[in-house]
Amino acid sequence: MAWWTRRGRLTTFPKRCSPFLIRFCYEEARHIVFFVNWVSYLQVHQGRGFAPLRGVHAVVHYGRALLHLAKASGSAGDGTEAGFTATGSGTFADHLTLARVFSVCLQENEKRMSSFDDRLLPPNLLPKLSVIALRVLSLLPQKQPANRPEVSVSE
Repeated sequence: MAWWTRRGRLTTFPKRCSPFLIRFCYEEARHIVFFVNWVSYLQVHQGRGFAPLRGVHAVVHYGRALLHLAKASGSAGDGTEAGFTATGSGTFADHLTLARVFSVCLQENEKRMSSFDDRLLPPNLLPKLSVIALRVLSLLPQKQPANRPEVSVSE
């Protein structure tokens, strides 16, 4: 399991948390695979089995979900300032980049999905979009991290 430290370095979770988080990620992967296969089954049996149209249907629904998420993370509740999700991540990881996030997510996705039966449909849309996003991000100029003084907390 990977995570980011305050300085944006990739490390592993503390040993005492790993067993729980590994089980949690595996259960979430099982849920995702179940829903991908269940929705595909329903679509095929409703006469909407043409794969490209199923992909368009998925894009529309993911787009709606992302719009709802953007609305939720973009407001602090009173509409006067941006919420923590939109602005607060720099407090924890200045060197955390989208490219790192996409890269680690793709690695974890590959690791989790490899444990399932090959006859099951794996989720394809978001991994493919993540690969495209990584390619686009590699074409953009890289932002230099800001040099901020280290904050220490005494106990």
